[in-house]
Amino acid sequence: DDVHRTELAGVLSQHGLEMFSLQDRTQIHRAWYGLDAWPDFASALGRLKSKFPVISFTMLPVAMVLAVSRRNGFEWDAVISCEMIGAYKPQPQAYEQTARWLGLA
Repeated sequence: DDVHRTELAGVLSQHGLEMFSLQDRTQIHRAWYGLDAWPDFASALGRLKSKFPVISFTMLPVAMVLAVSRRNGFEWDAVISCEMIGAYKPQPQAYEQTARWLGLA
């Protein structure tokens, strides 16, 4: 979320759009939480889930993943965000901690 807000502020400044209020900026930022996925993704995820664990391992904020997942009918076995780990892709610690949490070598 912080990265998205910072980048939005930079883009608005770069293009002379400082007239957007804090409320406007918040609304623009929150648009990320209302994204629609490809229409076939939820059913494909369900088919994968019937045979394999499906985990969202992401750099996105947990709140955003949950909002988009609920909006689009995604059912994950787990959601692991780099913000939970405190290390971000491509840092090895992010992958190593995720593997430990999932019981993988």
